Amino acid sequence: MVHYVEFGPTSSEGMNMLNTDNLLMIAAGLLLLVVNWLAFHDFLEAHTARDWLMLLASILVFVQFGREFWNRNIARH
Repeated sequence: MVHYVEFGPTSSEGMNMLNTDNLLMIAAGLLLLVVNWLAFHDFLEAHTARDWLMLLASILVFVQFGREFWNRNIARH
């Protein structure tokens, strides 16, 4: 006898929430890319501590996005 384990939401409401989460992550990622491009588009310009903190925060956010994406793909298989 084979038992299958289901991960993640099984209702249609849960699937809609999953899609909303993906859209929000994509929108946040695009906004962070734009903000960082505006801050660092000129490499010869001196950058403030605020610019570097924003870059560091963006890296942390992208790492978290990657971890969630990785965990979702593992849970699907």
